[in-house]
Parts: sequence; structure tokens; C-alpha cells
Amino acid sequence: MSKKRVITKEDIHLKARLLSEGAKVTVNKPPVTGFNPFRAMVLNGSDLATLVRQEPYTRLEVQVNGDDLEFYDGGKYLTSGRMQEWFSWRDGKLSNGRPVNAAVIGMNQDIINIHYSYSCDNNNTGLSCRFCFFFANQHVSVGKELAKMPFSKIEALAKEQAEAVKIATDAGWRGTLVVIGGLVDPSRRAQVADLVELVMAPLRDTLSPEVLNELHITANLYPPEDFKEMEKWKTFGLNSTEFDLEVTHPDYFKAICPGKNATYPLEYWLEAQEASVEIFGPGRGTTSFILMGLEPMNIMLEGVEERMSKGVYPNMLVYQPVPGADMFRMPPPNADWLVEASEKVADLYIKYQDRFDMPLAEDHRPGYTRMGRSQYIILAGDALAYKLQEQGCELPEAYPVC
Repeated sequence: MSKKRVITKEDIHLKARLLSEGAKVTVNKPPVTGFNPFRAMVLNGSDLATLVRQEPYTRLEVQVNGDDLEFYDGGKYLTSGRMQEWFSWRDGKLSNGRPVNAAVIGMNQDIINIHYSYSCDNNNTGLSCRFCFFFANQHVSVGKELAKMPFSKIEALAKEQAEAVKIATDAGWRGTLVVIGGLVDPSRRAQVADLVELVMAPLRDTLSPEVLNELHITANLYPPEDFKEMEKWKTFGLNSTEFDLEVTHPDYFKAICPGKNATYPLEYWLEAQEASVEIFGPGRGTTSFILMGLEPMNIMLEGVEERMSKGVYPNMLVYQPVPGADMFRMPPPNADWLVEASEKVADLYIKYQDRFDMPLAEDHRPGYTRMGRSQYIILAGDALAYKLQEQGCELPEAYPVC
């Protein structure tokens, strides 16, 4: 970095407001790589990355002048920013002529999804998580076709994914590979390990062991019926699990995640995480996404603290309304709520850091737990970076740049 990175409380509050209120976005001049409403924006100075949801009824406004940004509140200038850097390798071609970008579906700056399935059965049966519309264009007939996609087709797509990851890592990218695919069709639930191996094999064949060891490779799967199956996942090259709870209380889990709850109650997911701590290790080895804004703050904090006390590292996403989802008309919490909750979560990270696999300030590994990492819909990580900065830590880059 050319300048020392410094996070202020004002930066954190502005990001909270953007995640809560959205902004009116005016594109005076498109960015060099084109304007994408899902591409993160970055606040200059702090390098906090943030999603900016376009909303017509808000005081906040973003003026886009190429890759440069200006943020306003009711016409009053607040600060400057920039579009998050675009990876030039994403504009390249695979060996078969297909675009690299087509092989890394749902990628953001420090995550590349590795799909073992292309259809979530919860979406196809009306039991999707109420905030989610994942694979939403694949309902009913299309979803059923993808749910039964031949293994040979998944294998071919897995080779494309591995080639795209090789291009990325050759360019210097290091981050998290997320083995993902939602809940598979009932006829395939006994074959999940086979599907995971199907997508991991070409990665092992394509990447050097040195590069693989540098990556955070996590299994965003449903818990297996036999927790010992995770030991098999580990032999495939996975070094982490991500059993996403979304919420921490069983009543909210049942109401908001009916498909997940119908498969296994929340208690089972918690037990699976604790088994993962034994197999993959705490902290980076056992993670979980939890959405801030779906539960009362006190309930969420109690649940988060209990998980941290067991060695589980929660990634606290800020709930964002997704068009088409059942909860689309429910707004996120206000900025003050988000800041307060994020600061309290940051205090919990510090309180329980001895339960993780590495001290927070010393964790510079690529992946979810990297110190100073700024993810575009996570605020608690930024609050933690601010607190570590106040303790005298010099902040590293906020996100991968290559």
C-alpha cells in the first residue's frame, strides 16, 4: 500500500449506513471495466469494502466518475472512494474458449465458489431460507434438471473451475475456495462425499501442493449423517468446514430456515461444528456465516458467544434484502444497531481469541479469519480491525489485489 491504512469510527458508521440504507447511485462516467451494481465500493483511507444497494428513498448518494467515487449525504460531501479493483484475469479465456468469469460463478474479491451442485433442493421444494433466492431462476423444471445433472457434466465443469483457479493463483490471487451447492436432491444425499471428491480432484491435479496449502478451502455443506465423514473430506484437500447457521436460536432457525431445519434441527448443526473443531481445528478450521439483523441483538450475541467459546469462528454477514426472496421487503437494521452489534461481536472475538487456532493480530493467512480483511457485507470484521488498530497493530491490505 502506498499510504498507511487507517480506519476511523466515521468510516465504520458510513459503511453501516450504506449497508442499512443503500444509496442513490449516479453513474456520470462508467468505471473502466463497466458498472456492476454488485461490485463492491471502497472508502479511501480505510479501504473498507462495502456493498452499495441502490435505493431511491435515501439521503445517501454515490457519484460514480469512472473508477473514482464521491459519497454525499443530502447533498453534503462526505468522503471519496473508488470501485474495488477488478481482476484482469477474469476477462481471459479458458483453454476451451469459454470465459474465465463464467467458471467462477458468484465470486467476490476473496472468495471463489467451487460448485459440486447447481441446484438447491430447498428452493425447488419451497423450503428455501426466507432471506435467500440462491439459484432462484432454477425453480421447478430447470431446477429439477440441474438437480439431476449427470456426474460427467459436473466433472467437466469442475475441470473448468480448477483451470480458472489456476489462472487466478498464477496471477497472485490467494483467498478462500468455497465448496458449495446447497442441499442436493434426495437421491444424491448419500453421494455428497463423491461429489466433493469430484470437484476437489481436478484442483489437486491442477494446482501445486504449495499453492493448495496457502488457500483456505472450506466445505459449505450440510452436516453429514456420520461426522466421521469429515475425515474423508479432509483427505480430499479441504482444510475447513462452513456449516452456516444463519441464525443462532432454534425458534428463528425453524422459522427462517425451514429446509435446513427439516433436514437437521439446529442442535445437530451445532454438534457438527463441534465435531469439525476436533477434525479440522478451531478458528479458521471451523467457520459459519451468521446474518446480523434476523434476530434480536441480545439473542444473536448470546448465540455468537456460545459458538466462539467452542472454537467456532462466526462470519457476521449484514442481512441484505434479495429480490425474489420471501423477506425481500424486510429492511436491514439501522446503522446505529449495526455498529453497536458489530463492536460487541468484535469484543467477543478478542475475548475468545485463545479458543481459535491463532492470535487475531497475527493471522495473515488468506481466508475468512485474515486480520484486517474487509468483506463487502461484513461490518464486525472492520470493527475488529479498528480495535486491533487502536491496540497498536498496523493494518494490512483490506482485501486481495492482483
